Amino acid sequence: MRMLFILAVAIGLACPASAQIVTVHFKDAKAAAKYRKLTVEVAGEAVLVGEPKYGVSLGEGKITWLSSGTLQFYVADPQDPSRVPYKFEGDQRVPASPKGVAEVSATHVAKVGVLMRDENLYGLAQDYRGRLARIDELTRERDAHPKASREWFLLHHRLVSRYESLQTWLASTLYPDAAKKLQKEIDRQSKTVAAEALELRASKGKEAIRVLPTPPELIEASQAISGGKHVFGVQESEHLRIVHLDTLPAERVSALLEFGEDIIEGFRREFVDPYVGPDYEDHIPDRLFAEWWFGPADNSDHDRYYTQYYGLAWGDRKKELVESDGTGARRPMPPENLHYCKLIEDVDVEGWFAHQLGHDLAQVHFDKNRAGMQLPWLKEGVGYYLSLEYLGRNNVTCKGFEKPAKYVHQKMQEGERLARLGLRDFYNSLALEEGRPIDMLAIRDLYEMDDADLAKSWSFFDFVAHREGKPGQLFLRAMCQAARERASFVKDWREKAEEIYEVDGQDVFKLIDERWRKFAETGQETGDARRSR
Repeated sequence: MRMLFILAVAIGLACPASAQIVTVHFKDAKAAAKYRKLTVEVAGEAVLVGEPKYGVSLGEGKITWLSSGTLQFYVADPQDPSRVPYKFEGDQRVPASPKGVAEVSATHVAKVGVLMRDENLYGLAQDYRGRLARIDELTRERDAHPKASREWFLLHHRLVSRYESLQTWLASTLYPDAAKKLQKEIDRQSKTVAAEALELRASKGKEAIRVLPTPPELIEASQAISGGKHVFGVQESEHLRIVHLDTLPAERVSALLEFGEDIIEGFRREFVDPYVGPDYEDHIPDRLFAEWWFGPADNSDHDRYYTQYYGLAWGDRKKELVESDGTGARRPMPPENLHYCKLIEDVDVEGWFAHQLGHDLAQVHFDKNRAGMQLPWLKEGVGYYLSLEYLGRNNVTCKGFEKPAKYVHQKMQEGERLARLGLRDFYNSLALEEGRPIDMLAIRDLYEMDDADLAKSWSFFDFVAHREGKPGQLFLRAMCQAARERASFVKDWREKAEEIYEVDGQDVFKLIDERWRKFAETGQETGDARRSR
């Protein structure tokens, strides 16, 4: 039996028509043992993972399957992510080889659930090939510089980070064996690195992970709210803290913190190290800056811990916020960024963690963690970017009434369209077709944003990340600086952007959007093989 490195379960029980990759749960261990070579471990349970071929129906709000006979599923090869078990003949999928189809007796099945609601094996294979192409491109860019030069060295760290991101993605999706095999290449690349300082920085965050005593104030709050039935744990790393009910295992919390530190280090190597200098500081502090609360799902308990333990007020939108799955808050003392989440059944805590950490890194890196930043497109863009880079999914999106934000389950539209497209390709096409110009997107509040705005947010940040280099980073920092004066925001940002890009007599926003569009049409990795022809 293979094991998935990071838990990847879909939030909730609803299954939209676009659901693609499912988990098959068996009635007992004896039944599961019959399919041992086909199963992976998800949340401690041996399950088969694949796309339904025969006998399973994905309807609105539920999944049904035959009560007798044989069910068939297209399954991935855990050692070869580029292999797709089917091919297309017209609009129909047909097996590419007999090994790609698994047969399961319906009498052995207890439940069929959703693992990745907006993705399929074809899209994952194209995503994998695109990631390898980006690694090859970065390798060539590195090797164009003298070995061990500053430029080579910084690009090398980005390359190792790209390999590690790929490994995490492999383990987080369906390819644990391929993730293990990639470790040899990561080890080989890492041995060429001579910068002990960066290695020390990378390890320091993880080495700081520790279990802390439960604060007396939290024990008192638990006694008042639950009669002491709620038992909490607390763990910290260098940058992150998690306060959690003991129903979330301590081992998983430690893994979350390690995962978060990996994201922070990868973000630094991608967006900080190559550009550090007198005009470009590293704003990520060497201290705690973000805290997560994973507490009771009951609305009343959720309300009382927020006010009694954290001493925070809900404001005018109390009812909606208390009933939501979670919310965010800013505090005057470190860790400034609080993510207050319910530990609901089957919650994708890794997905929440990656997405919300994206919000925090956007705040810290681009705006020095100031409380005045009101640019939800950038937070969402970074949140989606990191979720897709490290997990290959984004099951959480952010909805706003006015403020603060409300986290909800993601409900992507156009399910039939997603059935054939990969998730990145869907975002890409939606951004191209309906995305607003960047200067118009930047002034929208969170509660005004629709699916096209979210798609453009991801696509535009992906463009800045992969094509714009230091000017792109300065462009986004200038935007955050200008946003502190809302009345003159666009004017001030335009003036600074003209300086950065040395534009005179032209609309700088139009020029940047034209560059983004060219990237999105021809250079953005989406998983669509047609774009490379």
